[in-house]
Amino acid sequence: MKKQGILNIVLLMSLIIFAGVSVYKVEQNNKDIAQAQIQINELKATIDKQSKELSDKNTTIKDLKSDIQTAQEKIKKLNETSSFSQTDTQVGDTQNNTITYNPF
Repeated sequence: MKKQGILNIVLLMSLIIFAGVSVYKVEQNNKDIAQAQIQINELKATIDKQSKELSDKNTTIKDLKSDIQTAQEKIKKLNETSSFSQTDTQVGDTQNNTITYNPF
């Protein structure tokens, strides 16, 4: 009987130790999971911030391209207008015998 009692005590202590180790591992895993979740949230925030910055830059690029296109169209119109106005641009002054140049 004495051997059975000692065996039961040893088994009970083994179970308690095993349970304690298991609980510790679960708690440690929960801490690791919580830390990983914090890192994930930080990365998501960084991604959101950088996505917003890229979106803003993309909008700026589109606006600049539109401005460039508008400026090119204005230059083209000015060139066309300038080429039409340059015919007959020389006006002779018969009294002073000079020629003036009128670009417009």
